[in-house]
Amino acid sequence: ALHADKVVAITDCLVPFPNFPAHISMTRVDYVVEVDTPIAKLPYTPPNELDRRIGQYIAELVHDGDTIQLGIGGIPDAAAVALMGKHELGVHTEMFTNSLVDLVEAGVVTGSRKSLHKGKMVGVFAYGEQRLYDMIHDNPAVMLMRGSYVNHPGVVAQNENMVSINTTLSVDLTGQCCSESI
Repeated sequence: ALHADKVVAITDCLVPFPNFPAHISMTRVDYVVEVDTPIAKLPYTPPNELDRRIGQYIAELVHDGDTIQLGIGGIPDAAAVALMGKHELGVHTEMFTNSLVDLVEAGVVTGSRKSLHKGKMVGVFAYGEQRLYDMIHDNPAVMLMRGSYVNHPGVVAQNENMVSINTTLSVDLTGQCCSESI
């Protein structure tokens, strides 16, 4: 929007609106297009037995007050289930998923001990069931921000006791993990 000749904004009343300032001021918008397209949903798939066992091992590495990043898939979902006994977890993640809702509703995620954005769940986007979108909508504890900020190593490093939980698609002989593509 900083260099565009014309800026078109699309608004959709069916998309959750986070309680956080927009990245583009409406004074920069030339045209507004209103739509009402249902948002894409990702149904919850219960973790299998192997995922649950791995999730238990992962949960042992997470301590009360840690800040977590949850990826997508059976293992991060299973880890979330295994984290139900933890307290005062924070969230700093790229993607909000269905399993985050369970942790919030159980009072496990509070963000009260986060060192960066205390009391806030920080993410870039959400993809899940309607209950996830309902949790995000107008929630003052949710901050959806640009990926260039949320995923920046210098920003992530400001979170004390940061634990990242992802599914890895491949590992090379030196132990480097790839979680983005095969």
